[in-house]
Order: sequence, then structure tokens, then C-alpha cells
Amino acid sequence: MRTQIGLLLAGLSSAVMAQAPPELSRAVQFYGHEHGGADSPAFRWALADLNDDGRDDAIVLLSGPRYCGADGCTMLVFRGTDQGFTLVSATTIVMAPIRVSANSVDGWRSLIVYSKGKGEVVLKFSGTHYPANPSMQPKVDRLELEAAANAIQ
Repeated sequence: MRTQIGLLLAGLSSAVMAQAPPELSRAVQFYGHEHGGADSPAFRWALADLNDDGRDDAIVLLSGPRYCGADGCTMLVFRGTDQGFTLVSATTIVMAPIRVSANSVDGWRSLIVYSKGKGEVVLKFSGTHYPANPSMQPKVDRLELEAAANAIQ
């Protein structure tokens, strides 16, 4: 599975990391405006085909005080479309690392995230979205973790 990773901070890309696709930056900016932010949120991102449709989807980890607290930050998952990216789900209190599992549920790859106080847990797609709260999800087993691809460190 090909995964592209990047970092975008307040509209300025890191010289070391790849710049986010413009369509993804617009989708994140729209999410930020819809959730009360005047500025575009800073974020880290990874592209991976999460639903095996041959098109990259996006995993985004927002940063900054509006989207992060002591227990983690908001993670967004976007579906790649011909027009850009469409929001699939938002999950709060996520900490890196974020990994893409080799396992799928309802046609979407499971995601493995770090949940403070619990460790690495599995977020399984419900048919419409990923769980909103990782602390309520099961811990990942060793074999699934070893087979997962890194997305956001």
C-alpha cells in the first residue's frame, strides 16, 4: 500500500515534508470554518487508499488548541473523489502514531491510533464512519499491529 505523508502548518508547508494536495487543504479549511475556526487549522496528513477503490483517501491529524487537548487531537478521514475530498468522519482525542491496518471492515481499512491511558486501539469502519472516541475501542492485537502500515508518526 502506497502512503504519502506530509505536514501542513497554518498554510505553510514544511520544507522537509511534502505539501498537502490543494483539494485536501481546502477540505480541511472548510472543516475548520464549519467548526468555528477563523483560520485554517494546522495539520499532519497521509494519503492511502482506505476503501480499495483505486483512489487515495486522506487521514488528517489536526493540531492547535481548538482541536487538541491533553488527551489528543481531532483526526479526520476524507474519501478521495473526482472533485477532491469528502469528510467521512471525525474522531477526537487521537494521538500519533496513526497506522492503516491490513484488515478491512465494511469495505474500509481499519485504523490503529494511540489512545491515552489505553494504548494502541483499532478503529473499525461502521459502514458510514469511524468511531468518534478511540478510548472506547478494543486494543489492537500484536499481529494486526505488526502488519499495519505507518501513516502519521
